[in-house]
Amino acid sequence: MLDINMPYFWRQGWLVFTSCYVPSGMLVRHLLLCRRTKSSLRSCIAANLTMGAASWLLVVAFPVAMTADYFAHVLILDRIPTGRADPFSWIAVLTLSAVVATFAEVTALRIFFKQRLSRTAVGLLFAGALCSVAIAAYAMAKYVLAHPPTA
Repeated sequence: MLDINMPYFWRQGWLVFTSCYVPSGMLVRHLLLCRRTKSSLRSCIAANLTMGAASWLLVVAFPVAMTADYFAHVLILDRIPTGRADPFSWIAVLTLSAVVATFAEVTALRIFFKQRLSRTAVGLLFAGALCSVAIAAYAMAKYVLAHPPTA
């Protein structure tokens, strides 16, 4: 499995991550919202933008998953001699990013639009967030590997 140093990749490719994460997430959320909630197109678009802003804030602007990974390494994993680029690290960060995005989106939908989603809808939202994060992470990794640092 490929070893990736997440802090380095994030510093070099966060803009590419954002440019892929936002549109793919908007598309997935729009399809889910129009199907699951019986709202008008205008309220679906408003909810999609609100949910997108909430997830962008916690996944990209202030990467909660990256921060949690950093603290996990500092407090626990640095005491175990595995290094910082182990596959568990980047898989855990991507999965936690999808969980944080889903939590932010469900919370925004509940607070601002008084909508409650079923477990199936939350599961679909998580699957969509996981796909969006995976697509964005792939694009970011491809970009960073194609543009190595120069001395």
